[in-house]
Amino acid sequence: MKNIILITHGRFADGIIDSVKIIMGKLTNAKIDKITITSNETILLVSKLLEEKISSFNNDYPTIIFTDIAGGSTTQIAIKCLQNHGKQLLYLITGLNLALLLEIINLELNENDSENKEKLRNAINFSRTTINLVNDILEKESYDNMI
Repeated sequence: MKNIILITHGRFADGIIDSVKIIMGKLTNAKIDKITITSNETILLVSKLLEEKISSFNNDYPTIIFTDIAGGSTTQIAIKCLQNHGKQLLYLITGLNLALLLEIINLELNENDSENKEKLRNAINFSRTTINLVNDILEKESYDNMI
């Protein structure tokens, strides 16, 4: 089991969670929550919301925070939170996309921090391989060989 928090600009988190539900149905191995940022929220408010989300899980499962933009305000807020939580099994991943989220949802995480980090790194690396300019692939081989 794991906890997942998505922090995104606008309604991106709403849409990606809807997509996860369409593809996977009811989740049995992860709890997902979200924070959506608009121009109305302050950094202090979002920091408070993130702390509340982490506390709301009320369990000792690993928690993965996803943000949408590596250098964005969502990530800056999450970094501060990560630094304040010491040895808690809390991980921050930037560059949220659906393929990556699905990979992480399907991971079996446990109380071993180094094992969890290795599994998360592998999922991130796999997700990177799914990002392609299809035109380049089509120029090298037929579409039938691609799928």
